[in-house]
Amino acid sequence: MFDTNAQRALMVLCKLNGPIQGPEQNLTAYHHFVLIWRAFYERHLQTLSTLDLKGYKYMVRVFDQILWNIGAPGYELS
Repeated sequence: MFDTNAQRALMVLCKLNGPIQGPEQNLTAYHHFVLIWRAFYERHLQTLSTLDLKGYKYMVRVFDQILWNIGAPGYELS
């Protein structure tokens, strides 16, 4: 979950959706990532719950895959 693709996706989503409120303290990169990841997961859980899990056992894995696809380098052209 804590990988470059997910980090890139969350950076872009934060810029598009506005800042996420968090604690006023110095956080490690991992804790900052978790705070942002959880905020987006909770914000979009209702929409996520309507998706087909396509073999995934847990909704968090679906969300992680979505972030991974958004943050993957390169363009998808057809």
